[in-house]
Amino acid sequence: MKQRLLSIGLPVYNGESFLRETLDSILSQTYKNFELIISDNCSTDSTRDICEKYAGKDSRIRYIRQPHNIGALNNFLFVLNVASGYFFMWNAADDVITPMEYLQKLIGKMGNNYDYVFPDIKILRHLENSTSVKETSMHMFSKCSTHLELCVASIRNNAYQVYSVFKKSALIGQTRYLSSCEKMKCYNEGLFVHAITANLKGAFEPSVVKFFRRHSYNMSSNVMLRHHAHDFTHFTLQAVKLWLRAHQLTPWQRLKVLAEIGKIHGKQLCYLAVLILFAILEKHFKSIKYFNFYKNRI
Repeated sequence: MKQRLLSIGLPVYNGESFLRETLDSILSQTYKNFELIISDNCSTDSTRDICEKYAGKDSRIRYIRQPHNIGALNNFLFVLNVASGYFFMWNAADDVITPMEYLQKLIGKMGNNYDYVFPDIKILRHLENSTSVKETSMHMFSKCSTHLELCVASIRNNAYQVYSVFKKSALIGQTRYLSSCEKMKCYNEGLFVHAITANLKGAFEPSVVKFFRRHSYNMSSNVMLRHHAHDFTHFTLQAVKLWLRAHQLTPWQRLKVLAEIGKIHGKQLCYLAVLILFAILEKHFKSIKYFNFYKNRI
């Protein structure tokens, strides 16, 4: 049976540090019928040279360099808008997918039953002189046998599903939830994950892993505390509105999901409030810049 075309969208800006490893993990996949769309957001490092070298060796790579920086979200959406595949997947320029059957297994599980399938996630933490691997709580999705259970689990673990393999036709209608959070500096993928969980049929595939990197170049690593608090509050309010309109669920099921949001988001809002209180009490709110400073102190 002929493989349907998969479009892999890889937006990048100054990704020279990890880009080669990412590209190697994609190009070594056993699922061969894909196009890899790289949108270079006018990088100033050696990203262009790396991409052009790889594109010269593999015709499946479409390298596009933006004439000017169009912003992270626009670059993220650009690769989707120019994609021609039946399936679509975003891949960050610093993440690695494994094993070589990663794409094959995600697409194989999709069949006619699901609109998207997402992998297990492990976090690669890059410190000054070392790298460590951290497990996530993605295993909770293995226990989900109903749509409601998947919805509740997604409230507890809400981010990584953005890197699912999607049926493009199902995905297109949900991207407005990304655009609605364009001005947010963090949590801007959260509402989108809520939307696909509520509106589409998804499944978890635990046998494949995406290694998600955490390092100083991540956008969320350099966001000020007050922006975290503001954006998370906005995200929470928008999520409540979305689930109130989730007509795929019964009123009782919506109430259960909203209760979970109250529990999880309420805890996070209290956590952020404590961090802000610490900053005020220590009289360093203006001089201490980044959220991670506070996170490490509690």
